[in-house]
Amino acid sequence: LDRWQPKYFINAAGTAGRPNISWCETNKEETIDINVTGQLNVAEICRQRGIHCTLFGTGCLYYYDKDHPVGSGKAYTEQDKPNFTGNFYGRMRIMLEELVQQYENVLSLRIAFPIDAHNNPRALQAKLIKYPKITSTPTSFTVMDSLFPLIPEMAKRGLTGIYNFTNPGVTTNSKILQIYKETVDPNHTWIDVEQSVSNVPRAYSELDTAKLRKHFPDIPHVDEAIKVGFRKLKKRLDMERESASIREESNVKQNAL
Repeated sequence: LDRWQPKYFINAAGTAGRPNISWCETNKEETIDINVTGQLNVAEICRQRGIHCTLFGTGCLYYYDKDHPVGSGKAYTEQDKPNFTGNFYGRMRIMLEELVQQYENVLSLRIAFPIDAHNNPRALQAKLIKYPKITSTPTSFTVMDSLFPLIPEMAKRGLTGIYNFTNPGVTTNSKILQIYKETVDPNHTWIDVEQSVSNVPRAYSELDTAKLRKHFPDIPHVDEAIKVGFRKLKKRLDMERESASIREESNVKQNAL
């Protein structure tokens, strides 16, 4: 930082464990070091140098309850106290949020179930298409191609504090796969199964995006953003297949010489 002297710093570091967040339950010290201590260190060294710092957090901090029942449209705002403490990963993210709010230079973005147009293995749809059976609960999602281009502008405007960084509205895993089938792979199939009845809450909820839309009113609804992203994905996959076909044809001609 002293060498390059940036005005803005975007910190995408963090761990959700591999293969999933259960890793955090048995690696608590490492989880704390990466997701709490490391994040605070970055925030502090940026503060000391007058640098605006953007941190990537999680939006999976809530679950539907009696005051925010599923399908009610009653969404959680940034001021609502997180109520999902069902795993160590989530509890550490809540702790981090409480601490970074003391830093006037920090913008904390709550990202939930990210979807992209590149089929990154860690993106939600890349995981969903591998499962023969899925469950579905309406929840908020972050469509990266729709929202991530806003991050540099948020930094330039000097926005700080916590923001629910998801697209407006909610959708489901089944709806996402239906859009995928319609736009990317018409042969894709899956089976919808009912969510098992359990008293253990899951981190599904609707996040209120009014604070974000105050600055960026044209953010598309989650379903529309997914459609746009998947059209880009289809175009990219078609180009990759065409390039592979041309290379294969070229190799055949060379081998024939």
